[in-house]
Amino acid sequence: MLEVAARPIGGLCARALRFEDGLTLEELVILHAVGRAPRTRTLWKPASGVMMIPVPRAGVYESVSGLQDARNIAGIEGVLITAKPGQKLVPLPDGRELYRLHLCHRGPSRRC
Repeated sequence: MLEVAARPIGGLCARALRFEDGLTLEELVILHAVGRAPRTRTLWKPASGVMMIPVPRAGVYESVSGLQDARNIAGIEGVLITAKPGQKLVPLPDGRELYRLHLCHRGPSRRC
């Protein structure tokens, strides 16, 4: 049995993991499931991470300002907004969509 929409760590977070052999986390999971996992799995340097910013309060998403400022910060590889204009947003614990803004960062250490 193969789950069609499976996610190993949820949403966009797996993008932070890059391996030296070029494989993605999802590819490693599938190779392991079929008995063909590589012997070594070395993460590509430098360190990386994703900051997921939760919805602070209920409302309707209109826009975000300061995107270019965020993209200009050293190490920021991407600013991803998954909310659509006009979309109703609900914060935790009731909101099913937990995070609508992701900052992807890569730098020389995990304390970048």
